Amino acid sequence: MLQITHDTTSQHYLNSLLQKHSVQGLSIARLDGGHRITTICAGHSNRDENIKITPSTWLQQASLSKTIAASFAVSYYKKRGIPMTTKVSDVLHRLKSPFHLNVAPGIPQGWLDELQLQHLINHTGLGLHYVNGVSPTRPGGFPKVLDLLQGKHEKELGYPTIVLEKRPGTHFGYSGAGFMLLQHILELEHNGVEIHQLLSEWLLQFNVSPNDIGFNQSDITSNATTSVDVAHGYLEDGTEVKGTRLMFPPLAAGGHGTPKGLCTFLYHLARAYHMPPGQGSGGVLSEHVHEMFDHSVDLGCFDFMYSKMGLGVFITKAGQNRFLLHQAANDGFRGLFLICFDGPDAGRGFVVLSNGNNNAMFLNAELSTWLCKSMGFQGMDWSLLTSKVEDFDIANMKQEEIVNLGLKELVFKAFIQGDESRLCDGAVDNRSKL
Repeated sequence: MLQITHDTTSQHYLNSLLQKHSVQGLSIARLDGGHRITTICAGHSNRDENIKITPSTWLQQASLSKTIAASFAVSYYKKRGIPMTTKVSDVLHRLKSPFHLNVAPGIPQGWLDELQLQHLINHTGLGLHYVNGVSPTRPGGFPKVLDLLQGKHEKELGYPTIVLEKRPGTHFGYSGAGFMLLQHILELEHNGVEIHQLLSEWLLQFNVSPNDIGFNQSDITSNATTSVDVAHGYLEDGTEVKGTRLMFPPLAAGGHGTPKGLCTFLYHLARAYHMPPGQGSGGVLSEHVHEMFDHSVDLGCFDFMYSKMGLGVFITKAGQNRFLLHQAANDGFRGLFLICFDGPDAGRGFVVLSNGNNNAMFLNAELSTWLCKSMGFQGMDWSLLTSKVEDFDIANMKQEEIVNLGLKELVFKAFIQGDESRLCDGAVDNRSKL
C-alpha cells in the first residue's frame, strides 16, 4: 500500500525558482523507494485570487495523458487476444466506423493496410505533431473526436482531415492524430461510451479516483462535476490563458489532475513490470507493461527526446537504470514524469507539473535536475551537460520543439547511455523494492 506524505522543507528553494523563471506555481509528486509518494507544492493556482497550489490542485497533464491512453488500450486488446499488430483498417471495418482513413497525395494506397494499432501510440503512424487548444467558451463545448478526424472544424479550430502521410512503422514523428483515432476506436469498442467515463472507471483499479485525474474537457473547464481547485494557465508575460485554460482531445493532451494521482498510476505500471505473467498491479498485468516497455524503437526518436519510443511512453536509461519518461506542453502548462522501472533505482521517480509556458520548461528542467541529484539516482553524469538554463536560447526554435529540445539539452544528456542494447532489453530483479 502506498503511503502519501507532504514535504514543506523545500519552500524557500521552490519559491526562488518560481520567481527566477516567472512561473506562477508548481506541484511535484516524488515516488520514494517504491512505497511512498511525497507531495511538494509552491506558488499559486490562481494568482489574482491568491489561491495557493496544494497537493489536490489539478493542473493540465497535457501529453502525459498518452501513457494512460496507451496502457488502457494495450490492456483492453491483450485481454481479448487482439495483438497490437492488428491492422487499423480491419478494426475500423469490424466496428463499422464512419471514419474513412485515406492517404495524402502521393502516398501509396497500399500503405493503409500496413497501419497497425501499435503505430497509433508509438508515433510511427499518423501526424499532427501537437493538437490545438479549444476555447472553454466555445458554443457546444469540445467537439466530437470524429468531427475533428474528419476535418469538420478545420477552419474554426485548425484540425485538418486526418490522412496517412508516411509509411507506417518506418519513421518517428510525434503524433496527436494517432491518439485521436485511438479514442474514436475505443469509444466504438465500448458501444459509444465516452472515453472520459471509460478511463475514470478503469483508473479506480489503480486507486486513482475521479478527484485525482479527469478527462472530461467541458466539465473540467466549467468545474461542473468537480469540487477540486483547477489551476489557471499563465503565459511567459504573466497574462492568464484566455478562459483560464484551453480544452484538448482527451487522449492526446486532455488529462487534468494531480501529480499524486498520475504518480500513483505510474507506480503500478513500474510494479507490474516485475510481476510474473498473469499477475499485475492495479489494472494492468505484467505482460501488458512488457508490451509497452520492452519493444521500444528509435527511428528518429532519440534525436527528439534522448530516448526510444515504447507504446505511449518514452523509454530512456541512465547507466543500469531504465526509466519511463514523457513531457507535457499545453498552453499555460508544462510538465514531465520520470519513473525508474528497472535497475538499481527501480520504483523511484517523480512527476512535475507547473502552470507556466516556455518559461516553465526552464523551471521544470531545474526541478528535474534537483530531484535527480537529491534522490541520488545512479547512472547520471551532470558534467555531460553542455547547455545551461541561463544560456539556452529558444528564439529560433519551432514552438513544438522547445519542450523536448530543452529537457534533452538541459537534463537528459546527463543520462549515461552505455550499451545501447540495454535501452531495449534486459531486466534487473527489483521485486523487493517494488
